[in-house]
Amino acid sequence: MKTEKLNELEDVIGDFVGISKFKLYNSYVGKEKWYSNLYKKNQKNLKLNTEMLNKIYNTEYVQHFYSNDEIEAKINEFQNS
Repeated sequence: MKTEKLNELEDVIGDFVGISKFKLYNSYVGKEKWYSNLYKKNQKNLKLNTEMLNKIYNTEYVQHFYSNDEIEAKINEFQNS
């Protein structure tokens, strides 16, 4: 399971744990915390070169959960932000 897709899996999780109408709630949302402005600023200003992005996205963990197309899209998204 990909953590960023959990909200799309409420029915599957509910079936697994035996709870009908299972619902997830976001209780730790960074954009609602005291540091949200700093987080947004850092996110906007963080620039990683292609070598570093490849190093990050070519790990066995990323390769396990994401397809090559998804990885390429993430790298392109990061470089174009």
